[in-house]
Amino acid sequence: MARSLRQQPSASDELADIADWVEFQAMTNSTQRFSRADLISVMRRSSTVEAVEQDPNDPRTDGVPGRTDAGSLTSQAVADDVFSTLQSRADACGEKASYPFTFDIDVLSATPGWNNQLYSFLLLQSWVPPTSGHGGTAVLFEDCATLAALGLLGGPENNAVAQRVGSPRRAPLGRMHAQVSEMCRLLGEGDGIRDGEGDHNGDGKLDLVAWRTFPDRRQGKLILFGQCACGFSTWDGKLSELDVQGFAGKFLRDRPLVWPLRLFFVPWQIPEGYWRNTVVDSGLVLDRCRLVSCIRTIDAALTARIVAATQRLLTSILPPRRQRAGRPQRPIRTQQAQRTHQAHGAQQGRRHSGRRTSAGVS
Repeated sequence: MARSLRQQPSASDELADIADWVEFQAMTNSTQRFSRADLISVMRRSSTVEAVEQDPNDPRTDGVPGRTDAGSLTSQAVADDVFSTLQSRADACGEKASYPFTFDIDVLSATPGWNNQLYSFLLLQSWVPPTSGHGGTAVLFEDCATLAALGLLGGPENNAVAQRVGSPRRAPLGRMHAQVSEMCRLLGEGDGIRDGEGDHNGDGKLDLVAWRTFPDRRQGKLILFGQCACGFSTWDGKLSELDVQGFAGKFLRDRPLVWPLRLFFVPWQIPEGYWRNTVVDSGLVLDRCRLVSCIRTIDAALTARIVAATQRLLTSILPPRRQRAGRPQRPIRTQQAQRTHQAHGAQQGRRHSGRRTSAGVS
């Protein structure tokens, strides 16, 4: 489907995209839930799968001899796969109640406080171009990724340290030479930045660095260099941008004794069909669920930024009529509910036929 959560999915879309859309519906409709039957109904109405020739005695024929309701069969199969994907996401987020949804048979429901969850921010950010500046969503995503890298190494209690080093940066570390010099000082490796390098506000494609220090404080430690991509239209061009050895050779006076491990962060779920090549090209990949699973705790300041950004993203995605507080959308009716509603409307129309209101409207 088009890169918009407003667009209803079709059966031919990526499962990850359809799963995102289902989660979005559960977050934003008035019932805070969305069912497998709802999804089947939506995909059948999208008219993306046509009936195919079939045995005239096939009991699955939809009232037309010799033809099968392929739309129903295909949509049901896709819906099964989508809800399996959603369940796998819940498992992949770990055991910290980090997935802001619950399952009840074939129904996905948003949990209370879903808009306070990091997962919700990442879901929405996957579908909206990032904003720049210190208060933009690109920096916020990098801060979240830095926290995930810290958790990946076991957190401060495991002598782990992580820093966002990407641009933009605030003074006195706004210039790259100041940031790299400070990074090397804390890291205890690299011996600072080379003379004449980094006299600008860039970052050399390095967005964050994390490391685990041993009690002996000697060189030769586990170091992570990370790059983030939260703009979907350009992310594949960043897969191999971060060159660890090239960065060290260009900017550092001395190379780390052990080459840093490359990390790559994105706010969406990378589909299985793209996973292997993405890892080969970019290093250790932390997509949405992996990123969430690595974070142990989020402090109040970062939580407030996540909540505010989530609300802004919702406002940018939802049409005005769905931005009413607490009731952003009516739930999509299943086919049976739709038929009942239409029959009730027809009955009401017959009951009131011939009557006229005082304004003269029948």
